[in-house]
Amino acid sequence: MNDNITKLESDLIDNINHQNRNIYFDLLTKAHLAQALCVSVRTVSNWQKEGKIPYIKVGGRCLYSWLEIRESLKRDFSQN
Repeated sequence: MNDNITKLESDLIDNINHQNRNIYFDLLTKAHLAQALCVSVRTVSNWQKEGKIPYIKVGGRCLYSWLEIRESLKRDFSQN
């Protein structure tokens, strides 16, 4: 499972680096997170509702910290 998280992290870095952004300090939108994890926006919404991923609301918009998402996914999905 750790290899999968590393692959996801690598994919996320590749997807966002073209914007010259350091993802470790950025907040991602639901659409960007879904794209980076290669899942649908609906899946991100479901994980959010189920409490599997942390988020913050800013002006009614949900944002996600990559570091917190990474740790959450490691914790929740490595148990399977």
